[in-house]
Amino acid sequence: MAVSPTLRSIWMADDATKDEVTGKVTLTGLFDQIEGGDIPELFDRPCCVFFNLSGLHGSVRLRLCYADQETGEVLIQKTMTITAAGPRESMDNKLEIPRMPIPHDGVYAWELYHGFDLLGSAFVNARQGQRPAGESPNVT
Repeated sequence: MAVSPTLRSIWMADDATKDEVTGKVTLTGLFDQIEGGDIPELFDRPCCVFFNLSGLHGSVRLRLCYADQETGEVLIQKTMTITAAGPRESMDNKLEIPRMPIPHDGVYAWELYHGFDLLGSAFVNARQGQRPAGESPNVT
């Protein structure tokens, strides 16, 4: 029986960078809310999902899903394989997201799975806002 890794953190951010000398990760532009123009729309401002795992035993296959929390529909799904030297190793992971569909006002989540086990989620609240045509959506 495969042991699920431990999710230590999961965040939505504009960017995540790692200092190769110190190993420290800097997250810039953390957000959990998108205020857009007309909904439905496509949030096309580049961003990322950053997560940190420990307790990995060798190679682990993970699935990251962007799901509408009202309908349960999975709008984006990505799979990845992560390999760790041992279970005490902390693994930083960044997945760049070029765009996210927003079919309606509501709550969406990036959900990280190992098999059928939900390890954790980063929630995004999307709501219609007032912005001039052609201006990028705001994030907070």
